[in-house]
Amino acid sequence: MSISNPDTIKTYKGKQQFLQNIRDSYRRFYSAPGIVRFYSDILFYILFLGLFSFVLLVDYFPLNIYGGKRNGYANIHIPITEIVLHILLWTLIVEEIREFIIHWAEKRASSNRSIVRTYFTDDGWNILDCTAILLYLIGFIARFIVIEQAFIVSKYV
Repeated sequence: MSISNPDTIKTYKGKQQFLQNIRDSYRRFYSAPGIVRFYSDILFYILFLGLFSFVLLVDYFPLNIYGGKRNGYANIHIPITEIVLHILLWTLIVEEIREFIIHWAEKRASSNRSIVRTYFTDDGWNILDCTAILLYLIGFIARFIVIEQAFIVSKYV
């Protein structure tokens, strides 16, 4: 692109540099570890809730012990979407265990009882996470008991 007027060139280069600075600022802001983690967490939770809703509303059936087809595959006991959901929930459990181990290592000098107490009092979300994990484990165990009442419990929990 040729611009004949030198003042226009300076102005054009100045605007271009200004826009480049703005782009660099946005790039640094959105690529910062905190915001990236926040966005990835939000994206994960939205996808997880969508998958969870789909599994419970559409694809959650009693165990396939009679060899019928699920998701186009024969002899699979639970749908593939449910398997993916269980994998995601087990990653949440592993993450909570990791957080607790880190907390334990930081508070090593305290008594065991105070370590557990501070784990729950320092961050209120830990209470909700542990409650959700406990309910999930109850539902997970009830899921594999081939009784209609256990299946209903697994669906409600």
